[in-house]
This record gives sequence, structure tokens and C-alpha cells, in this order.
Amino acid sequence: MTSIEPAVHYIHSEFVGLVEPLHEAFAGSAELIDNYLPANLRTHEHGWLRSANMRAAVRDALDASDLGDWDVRGNLALNGQLMLVNGAGDIIVRMLKDGKPPVRSVPGAGHNRARRMYWSNSLIEDVGDDALFGKRAHQMLGLWHENGDGTFEIRAVRPVGAVKYGSKTPIDLCLELAPAQSTFESLAFDVEDDDNEDLLNIHIANEENDNDASGHAG
Repeated sequence: MTSIEPAVHYIHSEFVGLVEPLHEAFAGSAELIDNYLPANLRTHEHGWLRSANMRAAVRDALDASDLGDWDVRGNLALNGQLMLVNGAGDIIVRMLKDGKPPVRSVPGAGHNRARRMYWSNSLIEDVGDDALFGKRAHQMLGLWHENGDGTFEIRAVRPVGAVKYGSKTPIDLCLELAPAQSTFESLAFDVEDDDNEDLLNIHIANEENDNDASGHAG
């Protein structure tokens, strides 16, 4: 077992029970919005409105769901901020809209001091035992993208640097939260080191879907 594998194993185990409720919440919210939002407000120019409605509807859906030890948090006054916190309080997930596949982009922190602090995790390999069991919080981003068929792509990434908008956000962990779940041992477990990002790709998906899931973050 590598030095970072215990921490990654722990993070993965916390997310497994969250995958299905997240996909159900997003799919149900999209259907709800399509039913009540007029067609003239569902155009590309009004994409911001759909995103705002999605956050609100997803929050309500998650509040009514069985999330196990996870809690729904976030300051609604901050543009409907949606966050999830696990029972131990050591994994925090801030839900944001992802870039469009195949070139997905992790949002930058911008100039806001609180956002920059949130984006500035230490590398998993540098925090050692503090990466486990509540000693140090993993401040993660939950990124969602709506496909054209009513399904969603959702991933959780761990940013390790605050950059300005438009710049490449470095991450050291990417969990593809596919609707079908599997055990940690059956997941793809690869470290990539390329010109774009250093990240550990974990696919939360069943074995028959593993060949179709690239797990690559843009």
C-alpha cells in the first residue's frame, strides 16, 4: 500500500454512499426545472438561471434524502451556495458546475480570500497521518455537468492551489462519481503525471463500466 493509499481509501469509502443520492437529486431537479421554467428562460443565455435553480432544487432534494452521516450545508445568501460535510467533519464538498466534457475545467478560486483558502489543500502525500480520521479537513469540489439525455456527470476533486479565474487549477485527487458503485479494490487506481495536472484517478463505478470511464480531469 502506498503512503497516500490509506487516505484515498478513506475518502473513497466516505463518498460511496453519497453517489446514488446525488444522481437522484440532480436528475429529479432537472426534471422539475424543465417542467416549470418557461422555454424562453431555458436558453443558453439564461444558463446562469438554470444553474441557480439547480442548486436550490438539489439542496431541497438532498435535505429530503437519506445521506447517512453527511449533512447539507452552505450559505444560501452566497448565490445559493451548496456544500456537503461528512459525519466526521473532515471532508467538505462544495458543489459547483463543471466545465463541458471532453475538456472539463476545475473552477479557479479567484480573488476571494475565503475561496483561496478553501482551494489551498496540502498535498495528500505531504499531510501524512493528518489526512485521516478528522485530523485535517479535505476541502473538495463536487463538480457536475448535465448531459443532454437527462443524466449527469459528477466528480469530486481535491484542489491543491488557488489560481485566478481562467487559469489551470491543480488537483491531486479526482473521484468520478458514477451511478453504479463498486468496492475500492475493483476500482482503477492510477497516478498520472502529465503537462496538465498531477492527480490520482479513482473511478467509483462498477467493473463493466470501468473501461468506459476515463477519469481524466481537465
